[in-house]
Amino acid sequence: MLAGPQADRLLVTDDELEVEIRLTPPATLGAEKALDQEQLGSYKFPVLTLPNEIVSLIFEHCVPIYPQTANLRGIHSPVPLSHVCSKWRHIAVSTSGLWRTLSIDHSLPFDTVATPAKVDWVKTWLARAPCQPLSIDIVDDCAELPLEVYEAVISHRERWEYFSLQALESPPDDIFDGTMPLLRNLSLQCDFRSINSIAFPDAPLLREVTLSNVSPSSIQLPWSQLTQLYLSSLFPEDGIQILSMTTNLVHCELSLVGNGIPTIPSEIQLPQLETLIVDCAPLGLGRPTPGHFATCIVPALKYLQCPEGFFRAADRSSIDVLSSFISRSGCKLQQLHLRDYHYLSSSPKVWLDYRTAFPSITKISLNKAFV
Repeated sequence: MLAGPQADRLLVTDDELEVEIRLTPPATLGAEKALDQEQLGSYKFPVLTLPNEIVSLIFEHCVPIYPQTANLRGIHSPVPLSHVCSKWRHIAVSTSGLWRTLSIDHSLPFDTVATPAKVDWVKTWLARAPCQPLSIDIVDDCAELPLEVYEAVISHRERWEYFSLQALESPPDDIFDGTMPLLRNLSLQCDFRSINSIAFPDAPLLREVTLSNVSPSSIQLPWSQLTQLYLSSLFPEDGIQILSMTTNLVHCELSLVGNGIPTIPSEIQLPQLETLIVDCAPLGLGRPTPGHFATCIVPALKYLQCPEGFFRAADRSSIDVLSSFISRSGCKLQQLHLRDYHYLSSSPKVWLDYRTAFPSITKISLNKAFV
């Protein structure tokens, strides 16, 4: 048998039905209905008795953990929390931590919304976190995002802490013109070919950068203060130039393309580098792009991942060059992971050669690279 609010709701419904079917309902029926309605309104639902501060904390556990970005709508968006009741809406709108991250995509719901509404949507969202650092993720693969949306995000540039842009075309020319005192993490995957240069004149906290298809001449960064660097679709000569400027790197991942032979400096000092991961697009019949990083001095290096043969020279074997590289750096390499683009049937023997040559390295692996 039902009891409590559910039973009273049924009583109210039954009373309403009886009123409708009777031409002249008894006065007592109306009184009973009013009494049932009053009793139903007097119930205090436990969830609504929680202090607003507790509800706010619960809400913050319903969205991705910062700096992961929240969607404009859906299960990972704070918007549904504001649609339950007026009290929850007030709490959600007042909880700035719910609105400090934003993922903007050219797809739904933007594809069905007029441009002014899109802009208002973004402005309202970011205005709900007026004093919070921001994490922004923009995906514009189809080059359909209106310029006004970019401008709405740019207006909060001084609060960017994490900023990611993936776009089919080049971003607006003035997107990075100005101070970014809180920026720590920057990811840019867009077409830099139509841009003369992008500069970051004032980003004192920037430490982690991810770039794709970029040359040092197209972007000016405070390279020397970076500690983590991820570069893809990079020519070897550009990689050498960038590494010569990033003297405080701790973690570096490079994906190289092309077989250009750069002008190699006599020495590149990377005293803090602990992890170096290099991948190469194969040329011809599975041959890896030649590596030209043996002049790097990396005394703190612990983890190295690269194609087998990456350190090969014209008159010296990979093992010989790698041995000189380790000895010259004075590093205590702990893990060496090699990727085999050659598809050699003698891979076990190649691994054994490395294992014999470097007995002090704790872990050595040789894995096939599928392209």
